[in-house]
Amino acid sequence: MQDHTLGVKSFIRNGVRASLIPILASFLEGRSMRVAWRGKLSSEKPLPGGGAQGSTWGVLEYLSQSNNNADNVPESDRAKYMDDLTILEIINLANVGLASFNVKSQIPSHIPVHNQFIPSENLRTQKYLEDINTWTEENKMKINQRKTLNIQFNFTKDKQFSTDITLKKEKLQSVNQTKLLGIIISDQLKWNENTKYLVTKANQKMRMLHKFSKFTKNKAHIMHLFKSQVRSVLEYCSTVWHSSLTESDSKDIERIQKAAVKLIMGKNYEGYSNSLSFLKLDSLHERRKKNALKFAKKSVTNMNFSNFFPRHPGGHAMRTRYPERYVVNKAHTERYRKSAVPYLQRLLNEDYKKEKKIITSLLRVNNGVAL
Repeated sequence: MQDHTLGVKSFIRNGVRASLIPILASFLEGRSMRVAWRGKLSSEKPLPGGGAQGSTWGVLEYLSQSNNNADNVPESDRAKYMDDLTILEIINLANVGLASFNVKSQIPSHIPVHNQFIPSENLRTQKYLEDINTWTEENKMKINQRKTLNIQFNFTKDKQFSTDITLKKEKLQSVNQTKLLGIIISDQLKWNENTKYLVTKANQKMRMLHKFSKFTKNKAHIMHLFKSQVRSVLEYCSTVWHSSLTESDSKDIERIQKAAVKLIMGKNYEGYSNSLSFLKLDSLHERRKKNALKFAKKSVTNMNFSNFFPRHPGGHAMRTRYPERYVVNKAHTERYRKSAVPYLQRLLNEDYKKEKKIITSLLRVNNGVAL
C-alpha cells in the first residue's frame, strides 16, 4: 500500500516541478476500484492507498516514495530494482570474531556441525534491516519478513559459520540458493541450478513450438516464434552467467536450439552448423558473447556502470603494438577470473585490439597504394 500524500511529498522532495504537483495530486486522489468475477462487477469501493494499477504514474510514485528507503546502507553495498532490495555485507572475521554455540543449554536446529556462529548484533546487516523497517513503518508500508531471505557466501574451509538475522522479532530464513530478479543464485556462485531452471522453462515453450509447426511449414513464422518465445528465455540475463558456465551447462542450453533448428529445417536438416548457416543464425554461445560485448560497450558510456571499466592511464613508458585500453581486475581465484566483470573487461580489450589491428592494416594498404 502507498499513501498518496506521502507520494506527492516525495515528488516534491525529488525535484518535480511545482506546476506539475497539482496535476499529479488530482490523478492520484479520489480513486476507486471494482472487481470483475465471472461476468459480474462488484460495487465501487474507494481506494485510499495503493499504486494506480496499470499506469506509469503509479510505478513512478512508488519509485519516488521508496527512493531513499536504504540510504542508511552504503551505495556500494546495496542494489535496488523496484521493490526488490539486496544488501551486501563483507564480514572481516578478524574484527567480528566467531563464537561457539552452547549446545548444552539448547540443542540447535539451524547451526551446522562446525558449531560456529556470529551474533546478529555484531553485524551491520542487522542494523541496516532495523533502520529500513523503521523507515517502512514511518512511510506507512510493510516489509514481508517471510519473503526476506539470508544467504551466505563463504568459500573458506575452516572458517564456516552461521548467523541469525531477525526482522520484526522473527528470524530470517537462511537459504543455499534463491531466485533474484528471475535468475537462480547459489551460495557457491555456480550456475548449474540456473541452467536447469532456464532449460526446463525453455522446454515448456518448445511444446508450443511443436504444436505450432503442425499448422504451418513457413520457416519464417516458426523462426519468429522460436526467437521470441524460446531463445529469449535461454538468454535472459546471460551477461551475468555466460562467462562462468561449465561446458556441460553450455551444451545443455545449446541443445534446445539444436532441437528447434531440426524442427524448423524438417527433412532438409543436414547438421547443426550447416543449418545455422542456412538460417543465418549464430550458436547460442556466440550470441551470448556478442550480447556481452554489446552490454560492455553500453556500460562504458553509462555513468552508473562506467566505473567498472576504468581505462589504463596514458603516458606509460612501455609501448606495445596493440596495448590494452581497459584495466582488468586482478583475480586470485579462477571463480572470480571467470566472473562477469573481469570477463567483460577482457572482451573490451579484445575488441579494441581487433579495431586497432584493422585500422593498422588499412593504413598499411593506403600507404602501399600511395607509394
